[in-house]
Amino acid sequence: MLNIFRRHIGKCPYHGKRTGQKCPRKPPCPIHFEGVDGQGRYGDPKRLIDPRTQNGVRDWARACEIIRDKESPTPILVAETRTTIEQALKHYETKKSNRSEDRKRKIRIVLSRMAAFMAANPRNYQFITEIRHADLTDWIATWKGASTTRDRDQSIVQSFFKYCNRADFITKNVADGLDPIENDNEAKEPFTPEELEQVWAALPNLPDEYGRLGQPIAEQTAAFAYVMRYTGLAVSDVVKLKKSAVQGNRIMTYRKKTGGDVWTMVPEWVVDILMAAPHDSEAYFFWSGEGKLHTRASKWFSRLRKLLDLAGLPHRSPHRFRHFFAVELILADVPIDGVSRLLGHKSIKTTERYYLRWIQARQMRLEDHLRRVWSGDPLTRRMKQSG
Repeated sequence: MLNIFRRHIGKCPYHGKRTGQKCPRKPPCPIHFEGVDGQGRYGDPKRLIDPRTQNGVRDWARACEIIRDKESPTPILVAETRTTIEQALKHYETKKSNRSEDRKRKIRIVLSRMAAFMAANPRNYQFITEIRHADLTDWIATWKGASTTRDRDQSIVQSFFKYCNRADFITKNVADGLDPIENDNEAKEPFTPEELEQVWAALPNLPDEYGRLGQPIAEQTAAFAYVMRYTGLAVSDVVKLKKSAVQGNRIMTYRKKTGGDVWTMVPEWVVDILMAAPHDSEAYFFWSGEGKLHTRASKWFSRLRKLLDLAGLPHRSPHRFRHFFAVELILADVPIDGVSRLLGHKSIKTTERYYLRWIQARQMRLEDHLRRVWSGDPLTRRMKQSG
């Protein structure tokens, strides 16, 4: 505990005395202190110095404030540790190490672009705590490409900052509340039945990389296209299709984390062609299992593009096989939750978002059926006549 007192100077009537606050002089005599401070250290009587001005203290109220600070235990100052953007990215990549190579590649690409944007002028950010919500919206505004790709990239960004918040790298999730990416894909049409016939007719005429006809590549491409058409799988998913995923005329299309693998039944002749076509390895139909899956998928995408050009459909994309599969099921009155499951969508809302137009068409057709049923209802006819 510290005690404060005034030590009166020679010209003061109280000279030679130690008193408290009282002093008749203007200005009052200086204040001194003695005793044990907050660190447990004893101090002999000495003049009290104001740390702000480095001058002696004469005001009693100010002296009390300074003494309270001296009596308080000195806080142990912990140096602030801030996580750099690079460190946060490495932590996040480690967390996602169990994901597929293709998914990890996409994560690295998106987050590397973000790091480069934040490190560039005028921001020059080094630490993850420097990134603000406005910075993310400015960056996202520069994105180009299809809405599906931008939506996927934004979900990666949101997942990253959610992790940073949970890991205490940041105190607030700055990616929370980002505006959803507007979907621009509703207008894209699936293949028509006539266009599919053109594709099948072009298969025997597909040349290999040397321009030769009648080569195994045409047979393998036919198997690839048939699998896409009857399973709704994307190109990369067909590329990594394992032989163990085919049982009879059933093909396992997706493996859920929560269990309950998704199997799609296909015509038996599709499996026959798949089994008879040349295979790239003992484990996979269309991939050796070596090298990067993304590289192999890109090659197959280009090969299918070549097939569509040959069929007179240069404006089409191989992804239209998947659209055809989905729309065919929807218009056949397959429940939407079943369609969503077969497509491997995480949520039924995703299916509704991309295929709303055809879902509405099915609803309109159902309403037409109801009207025809009511037209034969005696009560409805009487009510219409009386009205």
